[in-house]
Amino acid sequence: MLVLLRHRLALSPLSRPRTAALASIAPIRTSALAAVTTATATATASRPLTRASSSCLAPSPPSLPTSRRFASHSASCSAFTAQNAAARLRNSSLSLLSLTASASASASASVHPARLLHSKPALLQMDLLPVAAELAGTPGAIGTLNCPLWHQVIGSSSLQEIHRVVTSHGYSIRIVGGAVRDLLMNIQPKDVDLATEALPDVLQHMFEEAGIRVIPTGLKHGTVTVVFERPPSAAEQQQVVDNGTDPVAAAAATTAAAGNPRKLYDQYEVTTLRVDKITDGRHAEVEFTSDWSLDAQRRDLRFNSMSIDFNGTVYDYFGGVQDLQNNHIAFVGTADLRIKEDYLRILRFFRFYGRMCDSLGQGNVSVEPGTLECIAENAPNLSGISAERIWLECSKILQQRSCPHTLEVMTRCGVANIIGLADLHQSVASSEIRLLQQLEMAVRHTTELALQLPPTDVADRWKEHAYIEMIRLSNIVKNEDSAAELALRWKLSNQQRDLLLFLVFNRHLVNEPDSAFARRLALDMLVDKVHPDWVAALVFPYVSPQEIYFANIPVFPLSGDVLAKSGVPKGKTMGLVLASTRQLWKNAGFQVSENELVQHALQVSGNPTLALQPDPSMQTVVNFGNLLRAKQKGSKQSGGH
Repeated sequence: MLVLLRHRLALSPLSRPRTAALASIAPIRTSALAAVTTATATATASRPLTRASSSCLAPSPPSLPTSRRFASHSASCSAFTAQNAAARLRNSSLSLLSLTASASASASASVHPARLLHSKPALLQMDLLPVAAELAGTPGAIGTLNCPLWHQVIGSSSLQEIHRVVTSHGYSIRIVGGAVRDLLMNIQPKDVDLATEALPDVLQHMFEEAGIRVIPTGLKHGTVTVVFERPPSAAEQQQVVDNGTDPVAAAAATTAAAGNPRKLYDQYEVTTLRVDKITDGRHAEVEFTSDWSLDAQRRDLRFNSMSIDFNGTVYDYFGGVQDLQNNHIAFVGTADLRIKEDYLRILRFFRFYGRMCDSLGQGNVSVEPGTLECIAENAPNLSGISAERIWLECSKILQQRSCPHTLEVMTRCGVANIIGLADLHQSVASSEIRLLQQLEMAVRHTTELALQLPPTDVADRWKEHAYIEMIRLSNIVKNEDSAAELALRWKLSNQQRDLLLFLVFNRHLVNEPDSAFARRLALDMLVDKVHPDWVAALVFPYVSPQEIYFANIPVFPLSGDVLAKSGVPKGKTMGLVLASTRQLWKNAGFQVSENELVQHALQVSGNPTLALQPDPSMQTVVNFGNLLRAKQKGSKQSGGH
């Protein structure tokens, strides 16, 4: 759930860049894959409203200072200020990718505990203290984590209770996977997963015996989910208070929530150590083990294979810490083998690659030599992965600031074509700057997006229906046909599909608008009763969503009855007259008096050639039922995807 801050600040849109260039990437089958991008972007405040027609939109709150930082609570990307973004975009040359970069040092190399690991820009942000004396020589133990974030996470009463129950039965337990990676990057983990040697049925029994709710979510694969009920925190209670709502109503909502708090739950997946015995590229048959290194070996990327015990000892069997230190991404063991175990790992690789580019800049990330060649060879097998799993990974890639670059590399590897992104709008490169503008505005992390959105239900709706992802996707697909086919192929929800089609049908209206034009277009659509969510998405980021949702929408002062009483005949003439007077009203910035509109109506009634035509630059398409029906029929005839 997005966390709404009490003071909502609108982020200033980036002005259009003066120059932009993106060199093409050489084919995969060469010894090097590299490209250079040059872009300049200047953060500027929104232009003041100058037209009477735009004054109906609520003014934007003060611009957010570029130096202000927000702590990111999302595992999707680390904090990244607008100031840093502009600085990186001003770099005259950012290397997109280099396969000739030297590989990381041997995975078995130790990390000196006294070394300052974050002396240079790196994913690794935490120093490791020496391993406890009693653990010296323990396989995989490389150091001890001791920082405020670690103590905050491990101090959870729920985690401590899980630890107590498991260890009281003679088993060990560790935090594993992405949470360890995030802790070393000084990022609040989104989820905390745990592993132990205890068998799944034993786990279930011991938690039930302790009176703790446990759900057998995947006993076959060794996983149970442990659930703890808890009251909402003060921050979660604050979500009911919205800066844009009536203070009295907000106070009443807060009081009601305090008197009848929502039931919230902490959930933790606890999984038995395991190895993959049989894999087919989609599913795996597992065998349980007590060997921590074997469990780590089955994971995808080296920095996702680490674990940490409740004393803070970090276990790294394959060099994940060094990869974080060197800004390097590599599969555990052989890339080809890891990919063949589960072909979805191809998309997971690109998701983490994009996340690294978001944090460090594209030129500061190195890829293990040979990895992209393996991806290119195995890409066709993605066709056997379910649409839901494909969309889940792609939606996360679309959230990233580096999405255009990531998609470019995916295209060169043949991945984009396999997953349904063969028809890109012109090229991803040509959309680079606008996409960067959009993401700089509000998608650096979800907290900043929340700053622009009004009540909680609106923010939740944007997140639930993947509005940001749809905005980005609409800039990538080639045309309406491609969008409809992709929506069917990826099995998007009806809300996602309709928003995507609306954006693609109408994106030409906002190719390069200034903020005044975007506000006028937005108001025209609101007057025509286009859904505010669609309007906000189409003109984003040139107009903040807050302005759309709090707009004072003008009401057309005439009706057919008024015109009939004035002498305008009913029938086709009435429709023509109404449309013309409505267009006059729009053209004049909604500032025409009723008397002036009636006079115009009578003139058009007597001479239809005087009728005003709609402004093509303001006409939107909101009905795409025929296209959808045709695509659905074609999909059934071809047997679907």
